[in-house]
Formats: sequence, C-alpha cells, structure tokens
Amino acid sequence: MDRKKLIYLGLLLAAGGAFMVDRLFLGEPEPATAEMIRGPGAARRTPRPTRPSKTDSQEGSDPSLTWLDHLEERQADRDVFSPSTGMLTYYSLLKRAEEEKDQQAGPKPGSPQAFENGHQLQGTFVSEGVMLAVVNGRVLCLGDTIDGFRLIRIEPYRAEFRRGRHRASLQIPVPALPE
Repeated sequence: MDRKKLIYLGLLLAAGGAFMVDRLFLGEPEPATAEMIRGPGAARRTPRPTRPSKTDSQEGSDPSLTWLDHLEERQADRDVFSPSTGMLTYYSLLKRAEEEKDQQAGPKPGSPQAFENGHQLQGTFVSEGVMLAVVNGRVLCLGDTIDGFRLIRIEPYRAEFRRGRHRASLQIPVPALPE
C-alpha cells in the first residue's frame, strides 16, 4: 500500500472509533434549547401562555386563514409522495388543453402528415432501370431526400418516403375511366 491509502485507512478507522465511542459510551445528547437574543440592557421576560378568549374565532383572529376551510380532509393512509386529487385534476385539465391546442394547430412540423400536406406529387415515370418522381416541380430519383424524408419507392401515380420509422406517401388522383 502506498502512503496515500494508509492515510485514508487511518482516517477511516479513527472516524469509526469515534463513532463507536459516541454511540456506546456517551449517553443521549440533551435536547437543545434556544433563547431570544436581545440587545444590551433589555429586560428579559418569560412569555406567559395566553388563553384565547371566547370572542375570538379562527376567522376573527386572522381573516387570511379562511382558505383553510376549503382544503380537502387529510387522509392519514395516503402516500405523501403521490399527487393529490386536486393535482391530478389540474394535470388532466392541462393535458386536455394541450391536446385541443395541438388539434387546432394541425399536424406537427416534420410529421408524415405535415409532409403529405406540404408536398404534391405531380408525376411519376417507371421504366426498366429508371424510376423518377416529380414532387413540387423537382425531379427525384430513388434515394433522394426532401425535408428529411428519403424517397424509397416509386410506383405509377404513387411515391413513398421514409424518415426513420415514419412513412409518408404522395399520390396523384387517378381520374375515373369512362365506361
């Protein structure tokens, strides 16, 4: 062992010995007492306990405490680390408001729905060895990328894009053939 480890070991043993002496041989510590510090020359008084008069009421003594009447009853068996019913209600209302805001705003930017809404397939060309798609006036080959989506498949009247696990497809509406 080098010198540094011996010093650490010695300090650890000394601290452990002091702990054992404190717990085994010295008694319980006395409870702490506190006294108000007053300036020099101030008279020291001992406070006398006061009895509330019959005319005092909780609302009469401090009107700011009236909100205590509206609190829920304390439940002794409730886990202190679990949220209260009031907080659960608040979080559910907050989540509902966020969902409504998302629905009104439309699809999130970068989502497949936003990609499909923002791009238009104008034409496809499929032949032996050559596959092309025209999206927003730009000619694309397999593997080309638009807004993070890679073109992975070209079919007649249809092109499929992928970004990670998200897929989006653009189609050209096919007119109905007359009968």
